[in-house]
Amino acid sequence: MGKFIAVIGGLIAIILGVIGIVVWWPEFVLVLKGIVPAFLVLVGLIALIAGIGEIKDTMARKKEEKKEEVTETESPEAEKNKEQDESSEASESSEETSEESEETEESEE
Repeated sequence: MGKFIAVIGGLIAIILGVIGIVVWWPEFVLVLKGIVPAFLVLVGLIALIAGIGEIKDTMARKKEEKKEEVTETESPEAEKNKEQDESSEASESSEETSEESEETEESEE
């Protein structure tokens, strides 16, 4: 029964809406004249914001691709040099630590 009431209520709303538009046509057009420009401004702002966001995403993606290309195109020799630099830095830091511990032992004696 509730479904039929919804259908009947919908039909009544449509009929009253059409009658209202016919009777108040000049006012209806006036309201549309006011709503349409405001609607266009809002839609334009949304499109502008979406476009700027898409441009930023594209630029960020291109930067990441360039970084990946640089990483991939590095020669094996460059990678070996990096590894050697890292290992030498690690050994230097361990030497400094051992020197500090020796100095601490000497000062305790």
